[in-house]
Amino acid sequence: MTFYFVLIKIEWLGDNHFLLQKHRPPANSVRECLISVASIHSETVNIWTHLIGALCVAVTFALFIIDNYRQMDITDFISFSIFFTSAILCLTFSTLLHIFINYSPRVMVIVSKLDYMGKIKKNNKKKQIFYF
Repeated sequence: MTFYFVLIKIEWLGDNHFLLQKHRPPANSVRECLISVASIHSETVNIWTHLIGALCVAVTFALFIIDNYRQMDITDFISFSIFFTSAILCLTFSTLLHIFINYSPRVMVIVSKLDYMGKIKKNNKKKQIFYF
């Protein structure tokens, strides 16, 4: 297990001015980003809580469909599918953000947009279910 104690001197990695240490250094590859998932740094809790959350929602969705598919009509199936899929995407995009945020400034912008889009889509889909 690797511990990172890097003081931020790189402008684009210092998005939180109150967090001054334990950042991962800029990665040179996707492989480095993925390997850093198993280490302790400022993004560890974010990565694992979002990843485990996405897996839990996916399992819940599968079990829900298995238990209720005979009782649902097509509109119920579509509504629940949209809700669960948007929750899974929201958590997955957030996981990707926290894993790849130290890759490069360009990748940080891309995964930040995905994360933000996932949150917006989930919130909008949740409201649409109740209007259905």
